[in-house]
Amino acid sequence: MPQKKKQEKIKGIKNKEKALDKDMEALKKEIEELKKELESQKVEKEKLMEEYEKIKNYAITLKIDFENYKDIVQKEKMRIKKETKEGVIKQLLPIYKNFSIVMKNQENLNIFAKGVEMIYKSFVKTIEDIGIEFIMPDKNDKFDPFEHDAIEKVETDEVEEYHVYSLESPGIKLEGKIIEPAKVKVAIKPQKKQEEDKKEDEKKDAERGE
Repeated sequence: MPQKKKQEKIKGIKNKEKALDKDMEALKKEIEELKKELESQKVEKEKLMEEYEKIKNYAITLKIDFENYKDIVQKEKMRIKKETKEGVIKQLLPIYKNFSIVMKNQENLNIFAKGVEMIYKSFVKTIEDIGIEFIMPDKNDKFDPFEHDAIEKVETDEVEEYHVYSLESPGIKLEGKIIEPAKVKVAIKPQKKQEEDKKEDEKKDAERGE
């Protein structure tokens, strides 16, 4: 009987050893899997770092290129501004020279008047060549709040209400952009006429109500 118990005990120990061996084998496999995963993560990290460096270098290059572009644009703007000034001066210089000549003939009113008229036409043409337009509405033109500045209201029957009564100062447009609106007087109905129209409207309303 003791021999049998001893054998059973030995068998139990062997079974435990087998189970322990299995656990050890499983643990080894798990450790190997962890090693592989860590290696994979290391490779992935290295790839991410490479991508980060590429993006970082690209951003630095982009910033440098942008700064260079700003410098180029600024220089180009300065060049265009300078050339524009030179062009305007060249266009206005003949007018100034002609004006100097005309001023020497003030005693002869006929020559002086013709000279001033010639200079005015030359000036207008030069302004138009530069791209400037004058805003000069005629009497009875419809008032345009975008191009006209109403400096005064005039009670009158001569012109339709809210139409231009008179031009006081021309406006200026540069390539379609309003630089200065034309200053105008705007026509409105006389107060007496407004009261008469109001009474007439009230009378019509009353008749419709009956």
